[in-house]
Amino acid sequence: MNQLASMDDLLVECLHDLKGAEAQAGNRLPKISALAINAVLRRTVFEIGLYARGVCSLLDGWANELSSEKSSSHNLWMKGILDDAERDTVMIDPGSLLDIAMIGAVRKSLAASIVSYETAIAVAHRCNQNAIAGSLSAIMNDKQKHDRKLRDLLRGENEIPRTRHGLQMSSVS
Repeated sequence: MNQLASMDDLLVECLHDLKGAEAQAGNRLPKISALAINAVLRRTVFEIGLYARGVCSLLDGWANELSSEKSSSHNLWMKGILDDAERDTVMIDPGSLLDIAMIGAVRKSLAASIVSYETAIAVAHRCNQNAIAGSLSAIMNDKQKHDRKLRDLLRGENEIPRTRHGLQMSSVS
């Protein structure tokens, strides 16, 4: 990694970092989603992965507009989160436990992304790249919607059954 010397350099690095995260999410989430037993969860996680794939080209385009330097950013924070998610798919049998663990893992990836987008938005504004900042804000808003959908799915008693040893549990007030 080269030394960052300006706010513009930092913005390019933010864009490369986000692209690295989105590329990993786009490649790995659809595979992870296939193991969900809940159809709504499976579709939601798959769609989050597809969305990430679509965002990659935008991020790459903005970075290329601002700098000719290419990045090989693999994004370590997203790699770690998705490694944990994949480990869950091996350690937990398919069922409601895996579905709940999957929601947690994907929400962690979204939370980390949201914070990274907030940083990139602030840097873009400081660089007077307001159009990029606006587009990054729209992407971040979509990430927040994805997170709320997963949060609601996690809380919804009708979506993922609350079980203990295979028996249906009643709600605890």
